[in-house]
Amino acid sequence: MEPRPSVLLIGRLTLKGAQWVEALEKRYAITIVTSGKSALDILSSLAPRVVVWDSVSLRTHGDRSLKQIRDAQPAIKLIRIAQAGAKTASTVVDGTITAPITARKLTNHIQKLVNLPAEEVVSAGVFSMQVQRRLLTVNGHELLLNPKLAALLEMFIRHANQTVERATLMNVVWQTDYIGDMRTLDVHISKVRELLKKADAAQHLRTVRGVGYRLEVEAGKPTDT
Repeated sequence: MEPRPSVLLIGRLTLKGAQWVEALEKRYAITIVTSGKSALDILSSLAPRVVVWDSVSLRTHGDRSLKQIRDAQPAIKLIRIAQAGAKTASTVVDGTITAPITARKLTNHIQKLVNLPAEEVVSAGVFSMQVQRRLLTVNGHELLLNPKLAALLEMFIRHANQTVERATLMNVVWQTDYIGDMRTLDVHISKVRELLKKADAAQHLRTVRGVGYRLEVEAGKPTDT
């Protein structure tokens, strides 16, 4: 029998007696803590699949704590419980559900997240990226990327040791054939270099003057002549 998925619930201790929490415990291994700090303290040892932040009982949206959790464990799915009518837009969490909460409502949301299709991973040399998550791993460092940086690095990894033309990057990443002004590309390439520098990998991204860029990895990959 497979172990129940671990779910970390962050909220008031009064949640322990809530009917929907008791119902969830039949399906998941539920752990309840009362603060983001407490969650961070047990995150690595507990290894939850999902973290649920109850902003209704805590009376705070918890973006700061949730971001810290995301930075510590990028693969964890984050759900926020919010008051009906509250602003729910957020780049921090994977999903938001509104009160009143039922076990069925929360279970459906959790299942959608834990049963997502297998993540596509692209790799070359020391570089590996989870495409949907936009999570780059290089030299043991995990870097969470914004959409444009992720698209650029995905192109470089897929075409490792090959020169990717600037016009191609503009077409794929920004969906434009206009190459009269590439300052936006220049800015984003600088950001890519800054990120790679944090992981001691900036030397892998080479500029091919007047043409484009090449991500150089280990020998054995096809290269430009």
